[in-house]
Amino acid sequence: MILAIFLLIFIVLALSLLISFIFYVLEPSVTQKSNISGNLLVQLNEASNFYTEQKRKMPVSAKKAFVLKQNKKEIYNQAIDFNGQYTCAMVKSIYFTDPAYNLVCIGLGDCARVCEQKAIVIKEHTAIVSQICCGCGKCTLVCPQKIIKMIPSKVTDLSAVIKPESEVAKVIDLNQIDKNVEWKPKKYFKLWAYCYKIYKIVKNNF
Repeated sequence: MILAIFLLIFIVLALSLLISFIFYVLEPSVTQKSNISGNLLVQLNEASNFYTEQKRKMPVSAKKAFVLKQNKKEIYNQAIDFNGQYTCAMVKSIYFTDPAYNLVCIGLGDCARVCEQKAIVIKEHTAIVSQICCGCGKCTLVCPQKIIKMIPSKVTDLSAVIKPESEVAKVIDLNQIDKNVEWKPKKYFKLWAYCYKIYKIVKNNF
């Protein structure tokens, strides 16, 4: 008889603990996770809608960017990297003042940095424009070499819209240029790099 009473009390306590666990621990936890999942879905939907809206706001143009044909750049390929520390404008002002470099892509990606569509990539120190170019023209404004031109997006025969090579700029064979020219980034860019870093800090903070 006593054993049966103790067993009954034990069962009642066990059921009470189980009910308390379900209502005070398990249910709030499930509800919280459900709310978090719901919030994440809402945020993802908002982000997706924002991205879609931004794409709709991108300027629609009947033109696309095109990088003019260039000569090779063996003379400095071993020295310059697309790393963001230097810019095409910096290199142009110091090193590419010779007309022989008129059609040389410096390859440090000033154009790629301003392209909101991410349509420009740097391969082998040369800017390449992909098919997702929206024709905004920002790349043409920042290219110090002025070798990025806007052409009608439907054009397939470039000779119809690009002037002959002799009229655009004379292509110089870099193999005939003095090979003894030495690239000295520390000498040429120490002050430039320091000023550029200050500019980046100020730009990011303001």
